[in-house]
Amino acid sequence: PPSGGHDGESGARATFVAGDSAGGTLTLSTVLALRDRKKPLPLGAIPISPVTDFALESESLKTVHDPIISAKTMPVFRDHYLPTHSPREPLASPVYARFDGLPPFLIQAGEHEMLRDDAIRVAQRIRETGGKATLEIWKGMFHVFQSHDPLLPEAREAFDHMAQFLRGLVPAP
Repeated sequence: PPSGGHDGESGARATFVAGDSAGGTLTLSTVLALRDRKKPLPLGAIPISPVTDFALESESLKTVHDPIISAKTMPVFRDHYLPTHSPREPLASPVYARFDGLPPFLIQAGEHEMLRDDAIRVAQRIRETGGKATLEIWKGMFHVFQSHDPLLPEAREAFDHMAQFLRGLVPAP
């Protein structure tokens, strides 16, 4: 379908899905749901600091002091999000999903965030079940540090990595 751009209306050459925090979770779930419903897939996806396990089994939830969000809030978030569903349901907790037949993922998280191990575990799961994942754990960074651009040089660098990932997937005109 036609879309507006800086050159006017034209067909899109590529689509991507990206989001941070809960949006990172929804990024993973959206791509999984599109595949399961046999809908067109994006060329790639970028989950940033995603929650991937509402069973809350990642070690960093217990061991990392996150300056942005508290592990104590996670059971509350889960109970509001999944009042009647299992926390191991793959669309809610993508770490329990299969990732075969999906486009590549670029996953970014900070070293000092409680969701670090969620990112690590989902990247491992993607690879174990036939998908492609590039995992970046940013040294010294916290939950969704990318939102602190231009204050943090690492945020700009992370955006540059995202742009490079996207450019590598877009077909030539």
